[in-house]
Amino acid sequence: MPRSGIPPDSSFQPEQRRSAMKNQTGRFAMLSVLLFAAGCGLDDEYVEALPQADTDGHVLEGGGIAENPPAFVSGVVPVSASGYRYDRSRAAEYVEKYALDSNPAFPVCGSLLHNSEADCTDFASQVLWYAGLPSDRRGSAWSGWWSNGRGCDDMNSSRSWRRVNDLLYYLVVESRRGEIVRDPAKLQVGDLIFYGLREPVADRNGRISYVCPAGEPFNHTTVVSAFEAPGKPLVSYHTRNALHVPYLAVHPDSRVRTGLGNACRMVMVHIRDR
Repeated sequence: MPRSGIPPDSSFQPEQRRSAMKNQTGRFAMLSVLLFAAGCGLDDEYVEALPQADTDGHVLEGGGIAENPPAFVSGVVPVSASGYRYDRSRAAEYVEKYALDSNPAFPVCGSLLHNSEADCTDFASQVLWYAGLPSDRRGSAWSGWWSNGRGCDDMNSSRSWRRVNDLLYYLVVESRRGEIVRDPAKLQVGDLIFYGLREPVADRNGRISYVCPAGEPFNHTTVVSAFEAPGKPLVSYHTRNALHVPYLAVHPDSRVRTGLGNACRMVMVHIRDR
């Protein structure tokens, strides 16, 4: 896949490709400005490297059409989009059942088609769906939030269903079903925490350093699943599947700086109840 994240699909016409890239650039620029204003740990070097979007770079095509969540998960009765209410007990139920083992009724969708193991955002979307967040299909994979449960490409799910920064953008900008909070005491079970985790890079001599992700601000999605004390959430997630991990956990070996507590940046998102 090219570095732009736009699939090399022959059916993806040049004008559609330009529009998609424009929307992607605008999304990250707009999202980053919002996070920077909220004090969410975007370092100056990252902000200076942001792509510059023109004034209408964030405009999304199509109108919102709310749909009921797809009824394809075995033993699950989807929550209707009418009279929407986010049910945190259902979020906790889903996490307990599927944090360590994938739900076989869903395809395992990674952030990139060739890496299905990086499915942290796919798992978080499943939790949101099961807890009652209404599907929102707007006619393309570049807007809304949806999955038909039949695959992991743009024909079968939105980018926001399976990609970290796209889900964050959908929740806090596009749908406003989520709001950024700065105090972990304001989080509840079923809320999300997004991280920019450090990535190991080896130099020519094999020495390892841990660098902040470049290009997109965040690379990991987690679900608040319990609390060890007031203001100290535990999170659960996929990719390296985990259940009820402290939200600032670090690796047992202090030289390894890939833990949640070593993240370059973090943003906490409260999902609105209605």
